[in-house]
Amino acid sequence: MIKNERQYKLTRSQAEKFEAALKGFDELGLIKQGLDPILIKAQRDALESQLDTLRSEIKAYDALKSGNVRNLSTNAISDLGKKFIEARIAQGLTQKDLATRLDMKEQQIQRYEKEQYASASLDRLVEVADALGVAMQLELSFKRPDTLLRSEEESGVDARKLPLKVIRDRRWLNTFRREEGKAGLDYALSAFMAPVASSASPALLRQGKRSGATLDEFALLAWKARIIWKARRERLMVTANFSDLSWLNSIKEFTQQDRGPALAIEFLRTKGILVLFEAHLPKTQLDGAAMLVDDHIFTIAMTLRYDRLDNFWFVLLHELGHIIQHRDSGLQSGFFDEDEARAVDKLEKEADDFARSTLLPAEFWLSSLIRFSQSEEQVVEFAKENRISAAVIAGWIRRERNDFTIFNSLVGHGKVRNVLRDAGLLEDSNVSGP
Repeated sequence: MIKNERQYKLTRSQAEKFEAALKGFDELGLIKQGLDPILIKAQRDALESQLDTLRSEIKAYDALKSGNVRNLSTNAISDLGKKFIEARIAQGLTQKDLATRLDMKEQQIQRYEKEQYASASLDRLVEVADALGVAMQLELSFKRPDTLLRSEEESGVDARKLPLKVIRDRRWLNTFRREEGKAGLDYALSAFMAPVASSASPALLRQGKRSGATLDEFALLAWKARIIWKARRERLMVTANFSDLSWLNSIKEFTQQDRGPALAIEFLRTKGILVLFEAHLPKTQLDGAAMLVDDHIFTIAMTLRYDRLDNFWFVLLHELGHIIQHRDSGLQSGFFDEDEARAVDKLEKEADDFARSTLLPAEFWLSSLIRFSQSEEQVVEFAKENRISAAVIAGWIRRERNDFTIFNSLVGHGKVRNVLRDAGLLEDSNVSGP
């Protein structure tokens, strides 16, 4: 969101640079350099998507500055801070003007607006509304004390079907408890599930469930709520930019290093991508997820259901593929994936292809005889020649053959969680074994 003239000028400048980059995008040249066509397409799509975002922000700011906007509406209290910013812009007030009216420093208004007034007290919000001359109509609707969420007919969420015991055992509600007893529990559960209560239906695994397995969609919905709250507590210092994907080469280098998983997660944070860990809930068969939290937090969540290097790298890159390729086609609601399930739709296949192509060109892999090898020595040698982890190559072969009993000694059993714990990226409460 553009908040002032300086940001407006910067955004217009960025848009012009993206326009120039698209005009000069040399697909043939990139192919000659050896870049996989899948990654080339992802890079072009990223440029187009980010240009569309910038144009949308410019258009919204221009509309507010026109002076024709007199009414702003929202159905969510969490959007109130954003509406205050829009109201200021629509009235032609600068951040300094508002600061003067409130008898405070301009930097304080900048801090408030940066976080959309999330840290402002109720008294302060009232003062801001008065300074802006904003007249508000607030309508509150509430439920009976014994109603935890909206009715199943309204929201698709029946609180009685949530895995309450597991939620309590993992202490997910502790932050939301205001009092003891049933009333306190009801309130805590409602607050915890609020980010997903507006879903039309429970989240679904995009890849579907394994044959014969029973998927608990309500458990998956609770897990999604947990990830959203964890993502909101994080503070990324960098805004994601996917116009240049040359940094993907670093991921391949990390696969060869003992601390590779930790290095990759720390590296992705510098690119504006948050990676979190939370154990899956029973009957979800969940390995990873990708979602856009609150329209700006690009989030990858992993369960580490299997403590193996091949699983870690494929899940991480599969979800990264969703974030880079599918920002405009499903990331808002999220993708929830099972590593060993076969991809059944176009978006999942695209994420699978991205995961593999990031580490090795697809044509090279498909033409390689290593796919048919029975020799561990040959797998290790192939991996060394191509500067990639042998665990990754062994995992790909296992997945292609649908045989997860072969190359057991190469896939890196027990080599993920300890590395993440040592790096301070994983707590014992975050994940548990299958």
